[in-house]
Amino acid sequence: MTNKTNMNNEQTASKDIINLVVARLESMPRNIEISIGDLDGIGGSYSIDDLITRVRNQDEVGKKMVDVQLSYLRNLNRFSQAV
Repeated sequence: MTNKTNMNNEQTASKDIINLVVARLESMPRNIEISIGDLDGIGGSYSIDDLITRVRNQDEVGKKMVDVQLSYLRNLNRFSQAV
């Protein structure tokens, strides 16, 4: 598992992290799309199925989704410890 919040081109997420992000995506309704702002040329709207594929393939969009999910979980943990 990587300890860095942001993954670069050479880094890949562990299988456990990928499975966690995929599980979180699979819990979302299939009829929604997630929009990513125009960051690093990967902006656009993506279906849940497309995002799952991209996370598993670890392309740039998939890596961004892993970053977003890990950041969310870390902040949730910090918040819950502060309460």
